[in-house]
Amino acid sequence: MLNNLYSKYTKRKFSIITINPFDDIESVEMFNKKLNIKYPVYLNIGTANAENYNVYGYPTFYLIDKNGYILKGFSGYDKSLEYDLKKLIKNSY
Repeated sequence: MLNNLYSKYTKRKFSIITINPFDDIESVEMFNKKLNIKYPVYLNIGTANAENYNVYGYPTFYLIDKNGYILKGFSGYDKSLEYDLKKLIKNSY
């Protein structure tokens, strides 16, 4: 789902950046390759930084507007996630 959103909205200056503070680089690379992840994944920000951004589980998503403001945060996958993301992206970009 995130790959599709990334591909669809990239031309509208939308980007997806994910943060994985918990896993090592080998595990993340294997996961990304298996799922053909196209967007950046940042690693090893540490648990202190994860707590600063309220990241207590994976995946955690933030939709950030073109001015750098957080519009909404999401934790985990939910049936409404794609709908909510599309709505926020359409209204913000």
